[in-house]
Amino acid sequence: MPMLVYFKYITGELFMNKFIVLIWIMFISIFSCNLGTNSSMSSGTIYDDDIEEPITDSAKKYEYNLNVSNAIIDSLKVKNYKTIYNDIFSDELKKRITFENYSQMMDNAFKQVGPIISYKKLQWNFKFTSEEGRNLLSSIKIVHHKNTTLYYTFVFDKDNSKTIVGFHFNEKTLKK
Repeated sequence: MPMLVYFKYITGELFMNKFIVLIWIMFISIFSCNLGTNSSMSSGTIYDDDIEEPITDSAKKYEYNLNVSNAIIDSLKVKNYKTIYNDIFSDELKKRITFENYSQMMDNAFKQVGPIISYKKLQWNFKFTSEEGRNLLSSIKIVHHKNTTLYYTFVFDKDNSKTIVGFHFNEKTLKK
């Protein structure tokens, strides 16, 4: 077999093998996305996520989580930390943070960002993740404070979503 023909045969075979591997990677990626291992749904648009909309049929099953998130913000607005800690924190979360530490943390945060001015009850964003085999649901709310706007993230165990297992907040940056 002439060298040039042999070279074309080898490179063609290598190309075909790389092509098949690439197709498999794309297939697995697309299939994983459809399983919803890391997915989300929200009101608003990618350009403006601070929009109120009625909860969609596909998100209806998470309406309870939206209501709990709104209740937490309403309680934070009047600094009713005790109700949040006693009624909404999971036992797991209470083991990680004492009431005293939680209330001190929130007071210090509000000194920086100012009091809650407003939020929209029908603004909703649900993110679904899996961590160490545990299915988590994050309810993300946009909250306007005197000095800034924050994303509040309340994390629920998707299989037992009566209480929160985690929370955090971070500053909302402007989208360009």
